[in-house]
Amino acid sequence: MIRKLRIFFSNLRIPAVLFVVVAILSVGAFPSPADATDDEADNTSDQIVPFTSMQHRTIQTATGYSYLVFGNLDDSDQLPATIEIAVRTGAEVFWFGEALLGDEYEEVHFAEPHVMRTENGLDIYTAVLTTSRTVQIEYTLRGVEPVTMRANNQEGVHMEYQPLTDLAFLHFSSVLPPGSELTSPDAIFVGNAHDGSPIYAITLTDTQAMQLYSAEILFIPPWISGQVDFHSPMGGVIIAIAATAIPALAIAAFMIIRRRNKAQEEE
Repeated sequence: MIRKLRIFFSNLRIPAVLFVVVAILSVGAFPSPADATDDEADNTSDQIVPFTSMQHRTIQTATGYSYLVFGNLDDSDQLPATIEIAVRTGAEVFWFGEALLGDEYEEVHFAEPHVMRTENGLDIYTAVLTTSRTVQIEYTLRGVEPVTMRANNQEGVHMEYQPLTDLAFLHFSSVLPPGSELTSPDAIFVGNAHDGSPIYAITLTDTQAMQLYSAEILFIPPWISGQVDFHSPMGGVIIAIAATAIPALAIAAFMIIRRRNKAQEEE
């Protein structure tokens, strides 16, 4: 981080003439705030770098449900970068860190205790990204049942999220039981979990800061529908958005959900 050097002459024990000479020579030696470059402004430690896209995911585990939120910076954003990410107040966070994408999915856990404050019904976590432009936070919510029964043997996964800043894309995704039959016309297939469970997503565009958004993915569970080919392509105009959304959602294929479940079972 680059911080401007401030020189104070008031405490210097030098003759008055020398003081004037030093003061004159100092003019123009250091850039004024107006002369600071954009990169210097972007790299200040107290400036929050906003995400360009986010993803909220619902995962069913052996003990209930857990939630995962990804925040993605723009490729042009410089690292290190200070970020903020929010979850619902009272969420029990069990993992918070950077996600490293590559041939193998890697994660870097932030040191605890985490920096967190509560505002407007949200627990807001602050951290510094140093190696990746993607952050992820995972948590559980007590007393929340995201899956409910719907008509015609359908079940619905209800998801909602309130971003802190404007976003180009806000993805809502859910891991469904293997063999589920998708019935939501606006949801797309984006990958598989380690056990073959399909991951479907709904994408919203140009969302606004501090607005609460929600989505629901409808499906018929396998014990009613039987085995189906969940790799079949989805129709509808949402495919146009999918071409842009899928790269941001590619992280789904690398999720280590088995480790998450094991960690929760050990608690």
